[in-house]
Amino acid sequence: MLFKTCISSIGLMFRYAPVETTLILIQRVLTSALIPLNIFFTQELLNSMAAFHTEDFNILSLVGWIALLIISMLIVSWNGFFDGTLRIRTKKRIDETLTPVIINKFRCIEYSCFENETTLDTIHRMSNDPQEGIIQLYTNFLDIIGNIISILGTAMIFAQIHYIFVIAFILLIVPTILCNLKSADMMNEMFSQQSLKERMFFYLGSLLSNKHSMVELKIFNASKYISDKWKNMVRDVLDERLKTTIRSQKFYLLSLVLFRLWSACILFFLARSVFNREITIGLFTAIIASMDSIMGRCDTLSRSILNMRGLGLIINHYNAFMSLPEIRRGEESAKIIKNPHIVFEDVCFTYPNSNKEILKGVSFEILPGEKVSLVGENGAGKSTIIKLLCGLYRPDKGKITINGLDIKDMDTQMLQNVFSIVFQDYQNYQLSLRENLALGNISQMYHDEILRAAMKNAMININANNLDIHLGKIEDDGVDISEGQWQRIAIARALVSYRPFMILDEPTASLDPVAESDMYQSFLQVIQDRGCILISHRLASTSLTQKIIVLKDGKVAEIGSREELIAKNGLYARMWTVQSELYEDKEENLA
Repeated sequence: MLFKTCISSIGLMFRYAPVETTLILIQRVLTSALIPLNIFFTQELLNSMAAFHTEDFNILSLVGWIALLIISMLIVSWNGFFDGTLRIRTKKRIDETLTPVIINKFRCIEYSCFENETTLDTIHRMSNDPQEGIIQLYTNFLDIIGNIISILGTAMIFAQIHYIFVIAFILLIVPTILCNLKSADMMNEMFSQQSLKERMFFYLGSLLSNKHSMVELKIFNASKYISDKWKNMVRDVLDERLKTTIRSQKFYLLSLVLFRLWSACILFFLARSVFNREITIGLFTAIIASMDSIMGRCDTLSRSILNMRGLGLIINHYNAFMSLPEIRRGEESAKIIKNPHIVFEDVCFTYPNSNKEILKGVSFEILPGEKVSLVGENGAGKSTIIKLLCGLYRPDKGKITINGLDIKDMDTQMLQNVFSIVFQDYQNYQLSLRENLALGNISQMYHDEILRAAMKNAMININANNLDIHLGKIEDDGVDISEGQWQRIAIARALVSYRPFMILDEPTASLDPVAESDMYQSFLQVIQDRGCILISHRLASTSLTQKIIVLKDGKVAEIGSREELIAKNGLYARMWTVQSELYEDKEENLA
């Protein structure tokens, strides 16, 4: 698995930054080779100096070893500068080549992946600068190769005493690596098991830093509970990590003891050789330096292997991320369907990883330009119908057609050209007002008249003369607006998109009933030539549409106009009566 991970990281680096990757490889190998060479150059220099008063002295040899040592030391000293420069250049190149691939993948992932716990963990990790992790994985792999080169090169110096020390060292490396891998596996297993806890304490932390959540928490005096829950979860996670780290370090200590025994044997043999005058001063110095170097390099190798196993998770998540199912995207200039005629035929649907059937043979049609209300209790299937209609999911059974064309045969771009939608959980973009509006249709970014018209029709109470004001508190001059204004902006964004069919999935929950009614009347007047689905728990808004589809337990209970359903005295009539009585009671209490 480790080998496969290394190959994957190398392949990615050479694919997206071939020149920089090659330069880093050369730089790391050269620097690693110079470490044992420096020791060897020092050894020969000392031997040359020791022969100064003998017939074997050679001035050219002395100068040559001095020159080689100075050159190698200069190269090593400049390593930090080259390494930092290459790293920045590599990151820049990867951001230019790999980042667009990852971003495009995010655009193409099927919506169902965002509701799966396993894929959510992968998506979360891939949203946190995975490019940096991939670069770290590659450079960490080069660190391992470099350390092995340095260690083996340094170990060869011991062969000048006796070859048995080199053989013993090589045999020692194998159990050391196995111990480190075992330690790394324990840590990786722990991190994998803590993924859910990590997401939870990050979420709890966000509650304590979010303005809207903190207002409610302070009002209910619940901020301490969330704070304590967050601290307890962090403590549990860190305690578990500490215990696992202590357990894993036993394997690291074992490898350290083996190396110390090997060093003790060398020191004993070295002391005896010095006493018997069997080695030169240069070799003595080289071996002492080599022991210090080799212990440091072995420790670095151990840490690099541990890092490699941890960083390897990034490649695993990257591969899993890139293999996630994708939506079928068409050309930006995909055919636009005008006057859509929508038909649901015996549609059944169950969400992935669930046994509960949400839709149970739903059938209805929406004629071109028709305005329809979709009503029903929570869980009746209203939002599910919208998700199916927009192609976020596929029906398990039955068929959905637009102008006779099955949406299964339509790519995403074609569907996007049909629908404009405002969800109940719409997004607040802390960007400029202009950008908030034009995100519905980027081509209208600088058509101020269209943007201001959308603001007027959505009844936005913000100075329309300055479309470039920043909304939210990210910018220093940002304007903080109410949730109701954010809702109106979301509706205006849908108006700017100008699709042939509009969907409002309860986007006016923060507005009072009168404001909601005024909003819908203005909205429907603007889109009088387009079809529309309106979902709202407030049944008064259904009087603005031509048809009402009533859902109950995943089935269509009733279809008709408001007058027809009231006269029928069925489910809709009972819901209408209950809401009317509630409003009458409120008015009496206020009086």
